[in-house]
Amino acid sequence: MPNDPLNHPLFWPVALRIAGLLLLGLLGVIAVERKPWKQLKTSTLFLRVKSWAFIAPLFIVTLFAGGFVVFLFAAFVGLQGVAEYVRLASVERRYATLMGAWTVVGLLVAAFGRRYFLFLPLGFFMLLTMAPILSGQVRGAHRQVSASIF
Repeated sequence: MPNDPLNHPLFWPVALRIAGLLLLGLLGVIAVERKPWKQLKTSTLFLRVKSWAFIAPLFIVTLFAGGFVVFLFAAFVGLQGVAEYVRLASVERRYATLMGAWTVVGLLVAAFGRRYFLFLPLGFFMLLTMAPILSGQVRGAHRQVSASIF
């Protein structure tokens, strides 16, 4: 069962510091942009501060909750990162699936089998290089494998 983050002695000092930094960031955006409020709300910098206003508290609560909650949050963030990279690098679906699965495997190994953590890159390399060979679709596989390894 996860811990109660609100009862942790460091939770409120950290939360207040993060809130202060977010407020300072908002004031910095207002000072830099120098636009009316209506235009300011659509600026990129304002949208980033607004995003962090949601992400930071979620991260802090998750971090102080610990246990399985942190694992789920890390898996979510890792899979979101893989999805973003897949879109940017135009990685095919089968390689994207392998990347997502290996993200979760990496988290599981980090949590339960730390002494095997250093074998993860080798295992991922072997899995990626075997995928085109086993599927018989080797045309353009060098690009997909190299993008996935990157």
